[in-house]
Amino acid sequence: MSDIFLILVLISIVGIFSPTLLSKFIKKVLKRRYYVLATIVFFVAFGVSSDKETAKSTSLPIATTPAKAIPAATIDPVKAKADADAKLKADADKKAKEEADAKAKAEANAEDMSAMEPGKKLMVVTDVFDVIGKTEAEVIDWKGEPEETRKSEFRLSGTNIKVPAKTLIYSKFGDYEYFLVDGKVQRFTYTTNPNIVWGFEEKNLHDFMYTFGLKDAKLVEKNEKVAVYKHDKLYDIRVFNDGGNISYLYIIADEKYK
Repeated sequence: MSDIFLILVLISIVGIFSPTLLSKFIKKVLKRRYYVLATIVFFVAFGVSSDKETAKSTSLPIATTPAKAIPAATIDPVKAKADADAKLKADADKKAKEEADAKAKAEANAEDMSAMEPGKKLMVVTDVFDVIGKTEAEVIDWKGEPEETRKSEFRLSGTNIKVPAKTLIYSKFGDYEYFLVDGKVQRFTYTTNPNIVWGFEEKNLHDFMYTFGLKDAKLVEKNEKVAVYKHDKLYDIRVFNDGGNISYLYIIADEKYK
């Protein structure tokens, strides 16, 4: 609008100083041939004014809400220390457990190695726990038909009661005897193969016991005749000596069958 006002002021000034010129201009505007020119001048002046007003309106600053400052978190020094101590303890416990597991694994691996031939890993040949407590049918299913079967009677320990008993004998790689009482294997005897010599020294005993799945058995007594072992799941384990070599292994599962 200020541009229109300026145009009107200019026209007024021209009218004051040159009324004749102004009169001629007005007459020409009124004529048809100058009508278009007058219209263009008017709209150009109005458009420029409108653009400037729009620019002013769009250039006005936009009111913004100032961001609120976020207060810093308050740290409780007592809780922070307790959390740090708890983490240190958890890390220490984890490390101790890992070290204990590694030690136990190393000890277990050491038990699996031959005492007679360092560096050689042992192998279970006959696991006595595969047959102790098994029925005759289960033994036959596992070992096949025995080479020999002996029937007898057995007096239960501490009583005068006699019950039927049976011994299943397998002679391959030594004599394996499975003694069944009350229908289950309660005693086991192994007589060594004369072609396979096992010395009666402790390192040989260690390897011998391992081959029967008895690595957890503990040697509690040893003399020139016998080595006595204890196991949590068996009543009695004995290994007998003959001329400096192992002659046979004798196992009783339960005290009532001794």
